[in-house]
Amino acid sequence: MAISKVRLGAIFVGWITAMFLMLMLATAIVAYVITSGIDLASLTHNVSRFTMLSFGFLIILAVFSIFFIGGYVAGRMSALAGPLNGAMVLVTSIIAAILAITFAVTFGNKLGVNVLAPILSSLASQSMIIFVLTAFAFIGSIVGGKFGEGYIDRLDLALGIAKPAQIQPVPKKDQKMPTPKIYQESDKEKAGDKPKEAAEDKSKETAKKPFKRDRVAS
Repeated sequence: MAISKVRLGAIFVGWITAMFLMLMLATAIVAYVITSGIDLASLTHNVSRFTMLSFGFLIILAVFSIFFIGGYVAGRMSALAGPLNGAMVLVTSIIAAILAITFAVTFGNKLGVNVLAPILSSLASQSMIIFVLTAFAFIGSIVGGKFGEGYIDRLDLALGIAKPAQIQPVPKKDQKMPTPKIYQESDKEKAGDKPKEAAEDKSKETAKKPFKRDRVAS
């Protein structure tokens, strides 16, 4: 029976970790904007291009770090197929975003508010930024999952519980596995056994030959 490499519990905990960190980052940005009294309407006109690029780089780095931590948590908890479980953190985030938009559109239609049009216009205008952020989030989740996958082995090695295994090459179909050294006879033993074997063979041959008496001349 095939064992599934996807661990739903690890993916869920990794996703919760990533969403919590993203919420904390958004809260910190909003609090800074409110307390500093920045006018968002005139921000794009008064800020230099270098400042905007620096801010964009920080956002990309923050998204990469958030999903790196989420993927790391998923890979560490799963201890198996870390990159796969790490990537599923981003997939879960995309599914949650689609469900949230669907709920908002359905709830808005019941209230008579058109929510879908502004969402689609925002996605169309910021499509390149969304693509770049999604790509870096995907890379961060995979790298974090791969890094967290070997945590248990590294911990065992640090505590001295396990030693690194000596990896032997996998034999081909017509190739036999080499015999371990403990079962191999040394050259001295082989050389010492040869005279015994030769003597035993000679004694067997003489025993098989019929005994012939010499005829006595009358």
